Amino acid sequence: RPSKYLRCRCPACFGGVKHDPAMMCVPLVPDLPPILTVRSADVNVCIDACFTQKKRKSLGDPPRTHPKTHFVPEVDAARTEAYVDKVCQVEEKRAKRQKAMEDVLEAEDGYEHPELLLPRSVLDGCEASFKAADEKREKASTEFFEDTAIMGLLCRHDRVLWLVNMHSAGEKKFNVVVLMEMLFQHLPLNITVGLLYDVACSFECPCRKWGFLGRFMDRLAFAVSVFHASGHEWACQLLYHLRKRKRFGFTNGEGCERFWHSISHLLANLRICGYYNRLYTLDMQIEHADDASLTNLGEWIRRRHLHSMKKRTEATAALAGCGKPVSLLRKQWALQVKTQTKPLPRCSKNKGQQAVNAVMLMRTALKARRTRVTEIRNRFLDAVQEEDPEAPVYEVELAAAEVAVATAESQLRNKEAALGVSQRQALHTLATSQYLRLRMNARALKRRLRDCLRSRKFELDKVERSFRRLVNDQKLYSHTESAVKRREPMISKVNANYNKLCGEITKLVQEGKATRGAVAPQPIPAKGIWQLNVDDGIWQDVGLDDDDAGSATEPPPWLSDEKVRSGITIAI
Repeated sequence: RPSKYLRCRCPACFGGVKHDPAMMCVPLVPDLPPILTVRSADVNVCIDACFTQKKRKSLGDPPRTHPKTHFVPEVDAARTEAYVDKVCQVEEKRAKRQKAMEDVLEAEDGYEHPELLLPRSVLDGCEASFKAADEKREKASTEFFEDTAIMGLLCRHDRVLWLVNMHSAGEKKFNVVVLMEMLFQHLPLNITVGLLYDVACSFECPCRKWGFLGRFMDRLAFAVSVFHASGHEWACQLLYHLRKRKRFGFTNGEGCERFWHSISHLLANLRICGYYNRLYTLDMQIEHADDASLTNLGEWIRRRHLHSMKKRTEATAALAGCGKPVSLLRKQWALQVKTQTKPLPRCSKNKGQQAVNAVMLMRTALKARRTRVTEIRNRFLDAVQEEDPEAPVYEVELAAAEVAVATAESQLRNKEAALGVSQRQALHTLATSQYLRLRMNARALKRRLRDCLRSRKFELDKVERSFRRLVNDQKLYSHTESAVKRREPMISKVNANYNKLCGEITKLVQEGKATRGAVAPQPIPAKGIWQLNVDDGIWQDVGLDDDDAGSATEPPPWLSDEKVRSGITIAI
């Protein structure tokens, strides 16, 4: 069971906690890739830093330590800082990552690590939106302040577990690492933890890549606190929003903010007092808050239980009115997550060369498949003539190989049609075609623009549907609207770049420098781009058609069926 220290800190969280083996990490839908898995948690904790709790440089005061101090020993924090800095210095010798939103557009997209759920473009967008993700951003001057901030680890009942006294100008990874190390050292080996952090997505990335908390990663689930989730990219919200994760319940992850507010009356005194006096005062304040919290803990649990039952009743009634089975909704939700978290297409000066190379590779692969079919057919005919008992096996192999050849031929025809050529000589001519490069780049930009507008629509969906708004809901909706507003310039820039490429393609078509029968794509007017009406040009791929699987099929239910969309919101 948890240590005596944790059981004293919060009896509700750690007094009788046991691991639930029924809630292990399982796929949302069995036939989908393991990347879409859900990792549950037995206990939930939140982490945040407060840079208003700082202390000016002053003369030393007599040592004075609280017998039940909540602060992580300075020596442990220093040792962790040295380890993290050493690893980061080795790993960060590569070129510095561009963090501005507009620079994200040109980045090579992909996954930083096989176990990371989000592509690089989404992580960069989240890092560019949050100060906490930028370690080099100065939040408190080390010239005037020797203690710049406090980072706290709290349970879901807003009771302090540990604090770290910070001396750096920005929010460093090692503070989170040392707090989580302390927590896991006091927990049984089978207990899983849900970590709520403002930039959980950005923190999980170095943990996966560089091995921070490596021995605990299989017991750790990351999520973003509710009031900060709206500042993240929509793809990030699909996976890290705590309302979309199991076993987080109605925890909002803002316990640290409430704790900072409760000790805000100490700011003036703590700003000028001595080092030991400051820590002792904070320990005494926490001890007083714990006594008051413990008295009201039962009433708090009763109130939250009634709230949860009310929400469950409302959701059950709404789900019944939706008319869609839960199994369908869960599968559509998994497909939505899989689709909207894929790496985005990027622009490239070599798009034409890449497309031509793809056709050449497909032709080579098709030739090999045809040779394979011929070999299996001859083997089958010989087996039939010799009455070999293996003949049925060869027949099955032949049928499968012929299907594979037919599929490859169809894909090659579509690819060649998309290029506008059918002969090998024409392919080599198009390898350096400016028209082909511009068309491929325009198609990549339009897909990115369409994905951004879809994500924006999904993000605003809950705000647009709300009628009766409570005070907390109003604050959350305001956060969402302001976060969406901040991302609008990036979308407008993508639209402007796409329209510029459309103009260049139109000029090439008019001058006869494009392929025969080429049609110039239509630019998308900036006015009304946010409406996403059914007849808008954003949905039309005239002049940009390609062979991607499913491009000519009907939109999936999670995108087009209103009942499925509303049912997914209720079910998760």
